[in-house]
Amino acid sequence: MKRRVKHVILNHNEYLHYSVATNVVLAILVVFLGTYALDTGAMIWWFAWIISIYYWLGITMPALWRLTHRHIKKRSKNNEEKHNNS
Repeated sequence: MKRRVKHVILNHNEYLHYSVATNVVLAILVVFLGTYALDTGAMIWWFAWIISIYYWLGITMPALWRLTHRHIKKRSKNNEEKHNNS
């Protein structure tokens, strides 16, 4: 028997709040690690900084993608309805 994994799907507002909260935390982390890496010049801090930027973009980009994509989908549906009605 296969067990299906239930994924938690957040609605639009929850997703935005989640992404805003994590963005703030990660932005502070990115700035902190960046300044620390510049001060010390140790390679490990540079790697940590790059990884934190990577994760930050990994959370920011999907949120922006969902925001912009929803509007595009809505527009295209509306345009199709208008086109079909005429």
